[in-house]
Amino acid sequence: MWCSTALRDVGEPTRAPITAALAIVDAARELAGPEVTIKWPNDVLAGNGRKIAGILVEAASEAVVVGIGINVDYPADALPDPRATSWFLETGAHPDRTELLAALLVNLHGRIAQPFEQVLADYRSCSSTVGAPVHVLLPGGEELTGIAEDVDKSGHLLLRSGETVRTIVAGDVIHATIQR
Repeated sequence: MWCSTALRDVGEPTRAPITAALAIVDAARELAGPEVTIKWPNDVLAGNGRKIAGILVEAASEAVVVGIGINVDYPADALPDPRATSWFLETGAHPDRTELLAALLVNLHGRIAQPFEQVLADYRSCSSTVGAPVHVLLPGGEELTGIAEDVDKSGHLLLRSGETVRTIVAGDVIHATIQR
């Protein structure tokens, strides 16, 4: 299921992926969907660590456009990537797409209306990234390794490597085990 929606008054556009990911978590909980976590910044993972949903955000002149894709009905042999899964594979059930879309949009707009401090607190409790050892592939090819310590008030990842904490604005996060 794919959808896009324009959000006004979202504040900083960097907050939108975190807010949208929480809306997916909320909708899954409401509809007895799969257990899911959030991998920074824009992936939703099923309990087995496989991607079930993703988010793309683009800032427009007077709004932020949030695109959301959820793997709903894919059987195992039709998944777009071997690291993916679907609602059906995780639950054995096919959700009503109208109910899922309605729950997603209602939760998204409800999360946008919340103070961002509350959104961040809820995000941290659903995050599979915060507190985890990670590799981060930055745009341009640089790779960093460390512990994903937190997210800041803009939704950026705070990566600790030794005594240094770096703010990651964009990058591909890979959950990993760090050798010590």
